Amino acid sequence: MKYDLYFHNDFDGRAAAAVVLAFLRSRGDDAGHYVPLKYDIMPEWMDEDFFSKHRLFSGKRHPAVVVDFPYHPQAAFWFDHHLKPFRKPGWEKRFRTDRAHRYDDTYPSACHLAYDWLERSFGWKPPAHLRELAEWLDVIDGANYRSAKQTIEMKEPAIRINNFIENKTGDVKLAAWTVQHLAQQPLGELVKDAKVRRSLAQLKRGTGKALSFYEKNIKIDGRVMVTDLTGFKYGDLAHYGPYYLHPKLLYQVRFHPFPGKPALFHINVSANPWLRKRNKKNIGQMLKGYGGGGHHDVGGTEIEGKTKTLGAVAEMVKFLNAK
Repeated sequence: MKYDLYFHNDFDGRAAAAVVLAFLRSRGDDAGHYVPLKYDIMPEWMDEDFFSKHRLFSGKRHPAVVVDFPYHPQAAFWFDHHLKPFRKPGWEKRFRTDRAHRYDDTYPSACHLAYDWLERSFGWKPPAHLRELAEWLDVIDGANYRSAKQTIEMKEPAIRINNFIENKTGDVKLAAWTVQHLAQQPLGELVKDAKVRRSLAQLKRGTGKALSFYEKNIKIDGRVMVTDLTGFKYGDLAHYGPYYLHPKLLYQVRFHPFPGKPALFHINVSANPWLRKRNKKNIGQMLKGYGGGGHHDVGGTEIEGKTKTLGAVAEMVKFLNAK
């Protein structure tokens, strides 16, 4: 039997999809389509018949697996760890935890949640490399790095793969390739792939330029760094660069035009991972009010129009600075 894999288009989403793919293949099943998702799909997602109506791919449709993304009642498998994943009135009441459906916001990553739940519920014995993957996603998606310097130096394979993914999110075929390879080989092997090595060489050269951009464009308002990433040409390079440059500031808010949709802006908000105990603001809850979501210390949303975006950013900065 085949399933279509729908996953949030970041490392955790792809890693969680890889865990489910490995599980499906272990019992003789497989994937039909690989479908990376961003939050701009949410208006369509609210349709009860989304999986039969959407135009994200053509051809035969299969039962849906959804990971690291808000709940949909028609999903055959669903695993998520984000705050407030039930976006439509009535859907939360329909949700039931069972072997194929699990919500737990105490997990730093959806990857680790899917790994644990499939192992526990089905008696599945995951290969060793998936344990390593789940442990690293707890570090990366939970922002549990030792320091900002660790993210800039990119010595560990998992951190390199994260940078590779975050700077290639627009390539749907590459998303499928990544999920397939994460399912079947260790991170240390995947990072040796020629396309990954070529990409990482370019990323390394761009990291210095990305840091220079931040130095020139960060605006500090109280304990918040605000950066307009319009014109930023370095993808997700130096993601923690602001904290590398300003380690004592508590928050950062960044925004940029959504790829391919210049009128739509993505806003990312985060607390300094190395000052987390000082954060008393629930960022995921705050962003829910703007149509997005996330966790206590990090989250994101999309807003139409730059004027509305700047207004939302100003409101967020005021909220984060308030005592």
